[in-house]
Amino acid sequence: MKKIAHLFTACENIGRIKLLSTDDLLIWEYAKKNDFAIVTFDEDFGELSLFKGYPPKVILLRTGNISKEDLMQLFIDKHEVIFSFLENEEYGCLELYK
Repeated sequence: MKKIAHLFTACENIGRIKLLSTDDLLIWEYAKKNDFAIVTFDEDFGELSLFKGYPPKVILLRTGNISKEDLMQLFIDKHEVIFSFLENEEYGCLELYK
């Protein structure tokens, strides 16, 4: 797990910032205000991206039920794609598949 922490140094968890049980729009606005991308399984954020544009950018996980370890490995394996997406000004939503 140490490798993923080294790759993704500026991440935050909605539980730590007390947004876990809040409305999607509040999460959206928090991410926009704080220059975060949203990484989620929730398709509603993909729809918000289409409707509202970006920022924030959305990384939509299309993996189905996978273990935490497999999810972390996906982030490690796809880190170049993720960083390229975050730097690209043309796209607002990235879908990741396992």
